Amino acid sequence: MKSARKTIILTASALLFIFSVAFFLQVTLLPGLVQKKIISELNKSGIADARVKVKSVTYRSAELENLNIGLEKKFHITKIRVSYSLGSLIKGKVKSINLYGARLEVGVKNRNMDLGPLSSITGGGKSDETLILPFANLFLKESFLLFNVEGQLMMVPLEATFRATENNTGVFELQARMKNAKIKTSAFVNFKTKLFKGAFTITKIDLNLLKLISTVYPSLKQISGRGHLNANGNLLYQNGQLTGQISVTGNHLSIETSAAREPLTLAINNLAATAVMDAAKNETKGSLNIEAVDLAAVSLSKIISLFHVDKNKLDMTVKSALGPWATVNVIGNLYFDRQGVNGTINVAIPEFTTRNKKWLAGLISPIKDDDLTGTFSAKARLKIEGGKILQRYSVEIKDGEWKKSGSDTGIQDINGVLGLNSVAPLITNGEQVFTFKNAHIGSFKIEKGQTIFNFAKKEILYIKSLDLNWAGGRLFSNNIPLDFSQSHLSCDLNVEALNLQDLLDFMDYHGVKGEGRIYGHVPITIKWGKHPRLAFGDGYLEARPPKGGLQFSKETAMKIVGIAKDIDPKTKNAQEIVSLMMLRALQDIEYSQLKVVFKNDENNVLQTRVQAQGYGPRGQKENIVPIGGLDITISSLDELLNRMVIPQLMGKH
Repeated sequence: MKSARKTIILTASALLFIFSVAFFLQVTLLPGLVQKKIISELNKSGIADARVKVKSVTYRSAELENLNIGLEKKFHITKIRVSYSLGSLIKGKVKSINLYGARLEVGVKNRNMDLGPLSSITGGGKSDETLILPFANLFLKESFLLFNVEGQLMMVPLEATFRATENNTGVFELQARMKNAKIKTSAFVNFKTKLFKGAFTITKIDLNLLKLISTVYPSLKQISGRGHLNANGNLLYQNGQLTGQISVTGNHLSIETSAAREPLTLAINNLAATAVMDAAKNETKGSLNIEAVDLAAVSLSKIISLFHVDKNKLDMTVKSALGPWATVNVIGNLYFDRQGVNGTINVAIPEFTTRNKKWLAGLISPIKDDDLTGTFSAKARLKIEGGKILQRYSVEIKDGEWKKSGSDTGIQDINGVLGLNSVAPLITNGEQVFTFKNAHIGSFKIEKGQTIFNFAKKEILYIKSLDLNWAGGRLFSNNIPLDFSQSHLSCDLNVEALNLQDLLDFMDYHGVKGEGRIYGHVPITIKWGKHPRLAFGDGYLEARPPKGGLQFSKETAMKIVGIAKDIDPKTKNAQEIVSLMMLRALQDIEYSQLKVVFKNDENNVLQTRVQAQGYGPRGQKENIVPIGGLDITISSLDELLNRMVIPQLMGKH
């Protein structure tokens, strides 16, 4: 009995001693051993400034905190849980490591990628020795990846898992969220050869990230984006070189820039791009397909592009459709450096003929509701310097036809070349010359016209000269500003050698017929819209050379002379005889002077004075009556002309 009791006491004492020793070792030696082993392994990995505090420890696990591995404070972990066996710990191995609150900073500085603490894995650390993994599994939780792009920080929450395999290799999986974007990566890592091979998927990348890119290229600060992109691909990083393939898709995207005179928005629908990187050749090749792009009033569809990136150079070719008939070919050469993007983009649109009258006019803001047809071709050259775009466009028109919406107004057989410095707003490259064969405003029809003009400001067409053939003579005017935001036009109209009878016929004036040529100039204002009106300023019209004929109808002549009723040719009344002679003379005058003077009085009422001298009737050597000074003043002639002419101009009879 005593022997059994003695055995129990000895066993208990031994166990107590063992537990005491174990506890003593756990409290005194094991924390130091854990700390030493972890620091030692980090030192072997090329991280010389590593520090860690052991919070608690057992023979199976330990909890560490405040891990700091230096590297300019780019990597810091708040809490670590390590699982191990005593044997594996002595050998420098642990079963698993759980990292909490890790903050890993990588970024771009001076346009070079800075991988921070990851540089030792990719071959950029202080030591060229192979990294030996001191763990079998690594779990990253409640952690963040910080992108530092030229001082601009963006925090990305992430979780990751690494499981070691044979020969110092492992499988890495990562999940991260960046705003609404989700990032998933699965990769194989070989620490001995410093190889990284994996695939990734990204959903809903916000184009607002263009603001982050602008910190690398300051000239892009005026560019912003809206919409989301999706991406996937596979990458291989080995010997400091990156190869692989990336695919990007997106829909309903918009890129905005305020670098132009007015903000421009590039709307993109259904984008799909693929890029293949060849590290051996230090180049990237790819393709880009877009269903449709809208820029200002221009819409492109079925866009197919091939591109080649070599170091800091991008070469690309693009083919697309502009409307139902036009094809657009683009060649671009762009260069990227610290100052931004530079290069040229050349565009060519081969000759095409439109059949949809509304389509092409819709591309030109001032006439977007009108009809426009003809044969066209175009060229464009965009030169990019420091983020600014210098634009040059050239559009050739052959046999064009334009018809204004909502009125009987049009121009036929238009020919010329339009040079532009900007599409939105529309600004011409100096003076433009166009000719046309026919034009009309209602029944007012002209032939063989020529105009010299330029767009200098938004919606303002400055017409340097307008030259037209009409009524057997010439109409011309200079320096006419046409503001498309207004519903009126004012100009000084010069008249040269108009046929007098054609002028009377246009006015639909049946009381007189005339022969001769008319010259002069009259300021006019044409108002259109709901209440069209024609107004005259102070001017004159006169016959030159001073010879021709007028034939007033009997009724009109009676009104001029002031005769109320017919006079008997056999009358012996002296006054009636004189009136009868004047009446006959007015019905067939050969004038030596004919002049019409337009003058607005102090109340802005038009007073028209008709002056004529000559004799009549013509063809009679006897019984002719001299017209010593026919002087007729007509008040409010503009009202009469508006009742007669405006229906003609508007095509109303």
